Amino acid sequence: MAGYIKLTRLARRTGTDNRDLAEYQVNYTVGGASYVIAYDDPKLREFLLRKVALDQHDFEAIIDQLRREGHATIGDVDISESEASSMGMEQVPDDF
Repeated sequence: MAGYIKLTRLARRTGTDNRDLAEYQVNYTVGGASYVIAYDDPKLREFLLRKVALDQHDFEAIIDQLRREGHATIGDVDISESEASSMGMEQVPDDF
């Protein structure tokens, strides 16, 4: 069963190399379950390109929207509950 991901920009912080990094909240909802995790720029890129398997064009469009509007949604995402847990996502109540 496919679900959807909602991305929300949270804050900016200084990384270990003194570079400015944004942090993002990733909410994944599938069926009656919701999962959440936070990523910085590099980890979000890896997640979207490798785990969600966005192509480069879709990735760039999502990142552009996220930077402009502070949020973006990706539909038709298929991540199993066991995969979500193994990625460090925490299951949260549906109304989170």
